Amino acid sequence: MGYSNRQEGPAENTATHPILDHYRAIEGACIEMLEAARRDDWDHVSRLQLSSRGLIESLRRADERTTLVAQDQDEKFRILRRILVIDGELRHLAQPWLRNIDAMFAPRRTSPPVGTRWT
Repeated sequence: MGYSNRQEGPAENTATHPILDHYRAIEGACIEMLEAARRDDWDHVSRLQLSSRGLIESLRRADERTTLVAQDQDEKFRILRRILVIDGELRHLAQPWLRNIDAMFAPRRTSPPVGTRWT
């Protein structure tokens, strides 16, 4: 059975397994990287990336031994989805040419929607 130490408080912070603090720390670092990238401060982004490696390694070691209850798993996946969105935004800021690749692979309509005609 997973560990959970529930406390009353804001809805976004009700999952309290200690491993989630690792995920939140990485999420915070990602948010800070995105803010720095938006300011065009790539040196700061690089420093944050390097410091995040230690957080990620400690998370990997701790996560292998962790079983979470459903609510904590939901919080973990919410954080991971947010990190992925931030990562995508960072990549687009760092490598704007990736937008062209995204457009190349976007689905295109080859026929008009059902019940309509091309005009």
